[in-house]
Amino acid sequence: MRSLRQVLVPPPPALPLQFEGLSSKQIEQLTGPIRDVCETLTTRDFSMVPPTAANVHLMGPDVFYVSLYHGETMMMGIFFMPPNSVIPLHDHPYMSVVSRVLYGAVHLNAYSIVDANSTDDEGQHALLVRRSRDKYLEGAFPQCPGLT
Repeated sequence: MRSLRQVLVPPPPALPLQFEGLSSKQIEQLTGPIRDVCETLTTRDFSMVPPTAANVHLMGPDVFYVSLYHGETMMMGIFFMPPNSVIPLHDHPYMSVVSRVLYGAVHLNAYSIVDANSTDDEGQHALLVRRSRDKYLEGAFPQCPGLT
């Protein structure tokens, strides 16, 4: 955890992170150290035990979130998601998301704005997007009962 704490130290105020206008490559470079540390995290780092066939039903139907860190330039937390749950399409403006699946599996779809000023056939404002990521992520225990 020491290396994670070192990565979570925000930059000095004179060097604010601004993702607007940065290329994908630049964003990858900025988030690389955080991503590298996240890739090493396991359920053990959070004193978690993956669900079993006997107790997966105890999770209940709700998705919930636990905040681990919240600072000026980043935040980190854990989502607990029951089997077959879905997070609605939503936006993270000017943010880069680093995901790590601790157990189970997740099908991730991400979209990037192509034209923010589009209109539909009826002249209504529409947001034109393209799929920028279609990925299947597995945790260390991808076959946890009912979590895929």
